[in-house]
Amino acid sequence: MIKLVELNKDMLGEIVTVQGEITKVKSIKGGILITIRDGDEYMTTPLWNSALKNFDESKIVKGAKITLTGKVKKYKDRLEVVSRNADDIVID
Repeated sequence: MIKLVELNKDMLGEIVTVQGEITKVKSIKGGILITIRDGDEYMTTPLWNSALKNFDESKIVKGAKITLTGKVKKYKDRLEVVSRNADDIVID
């Protein structure tokens, strides 16, 4: 598990696990866009419908604690961790 502050472009393509609090949830075409806070760092990342198959989406709410495993990708000059399936998403 890594902290959001540790994410960097050298990790592109790697599979990592991050943890934080969901601070924003927005429906988008093909999935849900969430913002995660870990200390003073924030990351916005998509949870695509293909990854949410067999996942209880009602758990994806502001204030929930999330552990997310996925591939580090870059979108519009920002790094994100993109989950591959429901097993990559754990919400406490």
